[in-house]
Amino acid sequence: MPRYEYSEGTSNKFWEIELAGTSYTSKWGRIGGSMSSSTKSYGDAAAARKEYDKLVNEKVRKGYQLVGGAASKAAKPNGKAAKPVAKPAAPSGPARNADLEKAILEQLATLDLSMGNLSDRGIDTMVKAKDAFQHLAELNLDDSALTDASKPKVKGLAKKVNYGTQDSPQRAVRRGEDNKWSRYVAVGE
Repeated sequence: MPRYEYSEGTSNKFWEIELAGTSYTSKWGRIGGSMSSSTKSYGDAAAARKEYDKLVNEKVRKGYQLVGGAASKAAKPNGKAAKPVAKPAAPSGPARNADLEKAILEQLATLDLSMGNLSDRGIDTMVKAKDAFQHLAELNLDDSALTDASKPKVKGLAKKVNYGTQDSPQRAVRRGEDNKWSRYVAVGE
């Protein structure tokens, strides 16, 4: 049975559908939660297939992604698969708006990331998007969780870069038996 999932913001849902002759059964719910199901019957197999394909296309348009089972052959009379109607889903996590992010960043003259948990991985990400930061008059990285390896990388990210003191790079190292990231976050007043 094909399984589709949708995860964005606080939504974390699944939807499954199975076509069997003149009927289809759909199941849905929150991932990890309770499931509901429904079976619909039609007068003939063609009518059931038409409704099945309509429902699949609606879910894909809404952002559901096929994660298991066989993809359906969409409602084309020749039996060929229909072209996908939705764009690929964005990476999981909070929804992002790149245009909004760019518009906000372009208005900044100074970006103060001091006294936080910015790590070497964060610097690597900033270096990849270097053009987005070069208009900044100042980038403040004082008292972050950076190692000395990041110091040469930040040069040229902004007109002035305050690397400052990096007293606690251990804030961004893996610790413990589970090897998870452990960070101390400093809060400025």
